[in-house]
Amino acid sequence: MDKLEFSENKLKEAQECVYHIQRRDIDINSHMHNINYLDAAYEVLPQEVYENAEFSEIRIQYKKEIKPEDTVICRYFEDKGEYFVVMLVDDKIHAVVALSR
Repeated sequence: MDKLEFSENKLKEAQECVYHIQRRDIDINSHMHNINYLDAAYEVLPQEVYENAEFSEIRIQYKKEIKPEDTVICRYFEDKGEYFVVMLVDDKIHAVVALSR
């Protein structure tokens, strides 16, 4: 899979929120289940984007697993016509979700 590219400046200026890991997010290996990264991204999208955007492509880049005890900071921004949700734990990127129209 190609690396998801985005502007570092966009990441620094992004809207930020905390995603609270739920019991249902965790798989048998005590990591966040792969599909739940997309669910988390949907939760942090602005309501207008969530309701009105029809995504033709969704890409998820997994860098490091997210565990139940992690505090996940999600940063949302638009860059080059794509919507990005970057998931960080301790200021390190653990996953990137890119949604394209």
